[in-house]
Amino acid sequence: VYPNPVQDVLTIEMAGSLIGQRLVLTDMTGRAIRTSTLASDGKVDVSDLQTGTYFLSIGEGAAKVTRRIVKQ
Repeated sequence: VYPNPVQDVLTIEMAGSLIGQRLVLTDMTGRAIRTSTLASDGKVDVSDLQTGTYFLSIGEGAAKVTRRIVKQ
């Protein structure tokens, strides 16, 4: 997941296919800000988010990965 801190577009790269993976972006209180599915390019537009720290979760169940991101 890069760049971090991010300003406009976040790029996600993982082993295996990202197409159709569930993406959930939550704020520090655990409130879901955005839920979507990843496109094949792995890009996520975060330009509309306020400055702050968020958690990005990709996948579901045992395959779920969560990373902290900082929006500038």
